[in-house]
Amino acid sequence: MKMPGQLWLTLLVIVFTGWCGGVDHTVNKRDVGESPVNQATPGMISLDFTPMTDPISTFVSIRPDNQAKMVRYSRSLLVIKGSGEGILARQDAAALLDKARALANDICSKNFGTPGLTRGDQFHLTINVDQKQLECVGFIEDAPPTIRSLVEDVLSISRKLPPSTLADGYLRSEPISSNRYDALRKSPTLRFVNLETFPNDTQQILVTAINQPRAFIAISTEQRKNLLERIANGQELFLTHKNSGHQLTLFRAQK
Repeated sequence: MKMPGQLWLTLLVIVFTGWCGGVDHTVNKRDVGESPVNQATPGMISLDFTPMTDPISTFVSIRPDNQAKMVRYSRSLLVIKGSGEGILARQDAAALLDKARALANDICSKNFGTPGLTRGDQFHLTINVDQKQLECVGFIEDAPPTIRSLVEDVLSISRKLPPSTLADGYLRSEPISSNRYDALRKSPTLRFVNLETFPNDTQQILVTAINQPRAFIAISTEQRKNLLERIANGQELFLTHKNSGHQLTLFRAQK
């Protein structure tokens, strides 16, 4: 589907409370493991939300074709608790697009509070629209009303998504800043692995994850096993690719 002006929008959201928009349940549902998650298709919206009083976080992404996905995950246990997927009704997607466009035009990328502190619900929101990129991080309580409203809308949508079947495992990447990358490479206890040292099929999975920061990329049991063999301890892989660093985390599904 082509949005007005052929807009492509990417947004990362994890807080949802009360939007009047809905999900078109007449469209066939797709299981997470069956959908083309391993293609680096840009999303229309995606958000990561971490509540202070709940150990379960939420990740939501909405693509240009109005497909919405939601993943609920445990930050401490690295476990996927549930997922949902559906197609947004056209009018709901258009209303969300209008809000995101207005936000991208009014607010520059910035931080609201200092992430990491435990004094409120935290969010990481990214929007790409009209060749503009907006990235906001911080506490939802410190964000302006326009950002809070958009986050609430996306979370509300996520609660209405039909449940989807969990994949065997998931891979998630986060970019490492250049300063932190330089510091970590000097650590005697941490080892970066070059992406090109992996088999071709594994490289494709890793590149897909790198191209979709913070999204949950579905992987098979065999792929998860192969990645675990390259990790010294824990569930995290520190990767070097094109002179930049990436931190990748493996999650298992709770079935």
